[in-house]
Amino acid sequence: MFLLIWDPAKAAKEIANLVGEIKGEIAAVGTTMREGSKEVGEGLATAETTRRAFQQIIEAIGVTFSKVKEVSSATRVIAARTEEVSSSLSSLVAGATEAAASAEELAAVAEEQNATVEEFTALAQELVKVSDRLQQTVRVFTLTHG
Repeated sequence: MFLLIWDPAKAAKEIANLVGEIKGEIAAVGTTMREGSKEVGEGLATAETTRRAFQQIIEAIGVTFSKVKEVSSATRVIAARTEEVSSSLSSLVAGATEAAASAEELAAVAEEQNATVEEFTALAQELVKVSDRLQQTVRVFTLTHG
């Protein structure tokens, strides 16, 4: 206060310096806020990319789970048909008079089992394809975000 009374020019110069410093600090804050805003935008973009990658992984897992259920079901069918074959073989041994009938039954069951094995093979091949797609999705996620 006394400076203003005694030396107004010096006081005005000091006030101008303070105003200049405040302007510089305001400019620095503005720059920092712009940089922070840019980083937030980049973070949001990365989060969205990550969300999409996880969505693809979840979808691939769902498809894989469905295929695993199909393979499991086919395996149960194979086990049941294998039991049928075993029962047919026991019947064959039981009587020579039933040999011809049992051989025909065994051939029919073998054809069914062969068809089931072919179905199982096709399902297994499909599962391998799904697994390959899942691995590719995971590799893309790993390469993109690794």
